[in-house]
Amino acid sequence: MLHTFIDFQEKRYQWAFNAKRDFLNRFQMLDVKSLDTDKKELTISVYGPTQVGKTTLILALLGIREEELLVVSEFLRGTRAIGESSTVTVTKYIQSPDDNYHVKFPNNEILSDINEQDLELAMYKLRQRIENGQDYSVEPVIIAIPKHLFGEREISIEIVDLPGVESAEENEVEHVQQCIKHWMPLTELCLLVNDAADIKAFAQFTLKDLRRWHDHPQNYRVILTRATTLDSVMKDIQQNKICQGSDLIDYYAKLLAAEMNVDTDFNEIIYPVEIGVSMKRIRGLKGIVYQRVKVIVQEIMDKLINDFASTDFNKLSFSFLTKLYREAELDSKVELEESELRIQMIKARLDNLRAMRNTYTKIADKIRPQEERIRSLNKVRLTISQEQIRLKEFSIDKEIENKIPADFTNRYASVINQAAVHFQYQTEVLLNKKIREINWSMKGLRVDGMDELTLVDVAPVYGINSIINKFWTDRKYFKELFSVRESCVRWLEHVHEIYSNNLSEKLGTINEQVDELNKEISQIKDLYEQDLNNMTLEIKKVKVQLAELNEEHIKLRQRWEEDCLHARQLQQYFIKHWLLYKERLQQKCLYGLPEEKWLALRYLQHLVKDGQLIINSLDTVEDNTL
Repeated sequence: MLHTFIDFQEKRYQWAFNAKRDFLNRFQMLDVKSLDTDKKELTISVYGPTQVGKTTLILALLGIREEELLVVSEFLRGTRAIGESSTVTVTKYIQSPDDNYHVKFPNNEILSDINEQDLELAMYKLRQRIENGQDYSVEPVIIAIPKHLFGEREISIEIVDLPGVESAEENEVEHVQQCIKHWMPLTELCLLVNDAADIKAFAQFTLKDLRRWHDHPQNYRVILTRATTLDSVMKDIQQNKICQGSDLIDYYAKLLAAEMNVDTDFNEIIYPVEIGVSMKRIRGLKGIVYQRVKVIVQEIMDKLINDFASTDFNKLSFSFLTKLYREAELDSKVELEESELRIQMIKARLDNLRAMRNTYTKIADKIRPQEERIRSLNKVRLTISQEQIRLKEFSIDKEIENKIPADFTNRYASVINQAAVHFQYQTEVLLNKKIREINWSMKGLRVDGMDELTLVDVAPVYGINSIINKFWTDRKYFKELFSVRESCVRWLEHVHEIYSNNLSEKLGTINEQVDELNKEISQIKDLYEQDLNNMTLEIKKVKVQLAELNEEHIKLRQRWEEDCLHARQLQQYFIKHWLLYKERLQQKCLYGLPEEKWLALRYLQHLVKDGQLIINSLDTVEDNTL
């Protein structure tokens, strides 16, 4: 029977833990891994900036005598100067079984039987390791404080001192954030500590787990240090406007609500206190003011300790799950907004690519200068080619025969000479005209290595050199006529040869230039096609990305909607597992052994009470109560 009783006691809340695990396992998107635990002891975390008395507060709550608080706190700083953060990692303080300090590190390294100086050095080395970027666990450093430093009051709470992100050194931030991320979900109660003069800080938390802390005040306690040293508060104490702890609590509760801009009643979770150095200064006031402050502060500290003692861990632990609906809403909003932003960025990228493709210069525009130049060169090339054809088809003998004809009525040497000179002159005029036409067509082309055509200066044909002008015989006349004609033929052949060579040289240069331009056009076309193809491929790729993101966004929204809907069904899971466990107990009542029947019956009474307490604490949107 004793075994059965112990078994029932150990499994008293197992139905609730089963419900919790079943509930958490159904989330698809919300990160709830750290909450999936059957931890059965109450863990209190302490969070706040440096130099507000966090460590001193913890030591006071653990029962360290008031006169020893400042001394112990100083050694725990690890040689850190006043004003610098002292808590570099998660720390837990316990009472030592003897009168020595003991330190246990997460790697199971243990420093036993050390004094204050050894402790200070150990804390200094710990900070150095973390500052140097060495890997360090998020598990707590456990410091056992000498037994003789504690008072007679027995305290049975576990408090975890968390480092503050806002006060962490730059090279400590990553480790501190990991500590916060690990421990915040594991602590059912978090003490938010800050100087009473900086009460606005409670509305300015940047950590995700703390930004909406006031939505779940049952899981937080606001601790204001140096609460009576403010001029306005001290004046009210001196004038008897603040006479007891509840007056001071009410004062700061209203002030906090105003700073937070909420209607929440903070009277049950706010604790303005004086500890450590600030209490030492007030003690220097002596007289009635000190006595009033001492009574007020002691009353508030007693209320805080009684608050811890009376806290229903099970109710607090499971009601902590009610915040998941709000977290699911907030996280889904952030993640969906980020998803929408990614979609908008991809859409903008796609629109930009399409606009670039639409406004991309057409290939005709890109090669227009080269084509215009080729057309101009082709005109010159045609002119030169036609001139070369004309030269090839030109009959020199016939031309000379026509230009220097036989004239039997004027058989004079002067007539022959005059005809020869006129022939040369006409030939030069004609060629110069052609040269001017070709040069004009080449004007402005600026073809490399091509100058204007010029007629080569060829020695003229010398005529008949005779004293006697008239030829009296046909034989003599024809002899001289044919001689002059032959000289003109040689002269014209030589002129045509030089002229034709010049034309061929110019034509070759033009052909080279046209070939180069055609190569340029080919390269431009290739690059254009390549750019256009790349742009088209990129558009296709971005369209696929956009389609995938849209599909992912739809699925993401659906999963988050399912998570939010699931979070609203918290009570239903606890009711389901409560009913299942109730049915098991009822079966024990009906079919168990006599001892089991008796215990099951008694335990059913506890189950009803536990179920009402836990399930009714899950104050979600839906009103499901037993």
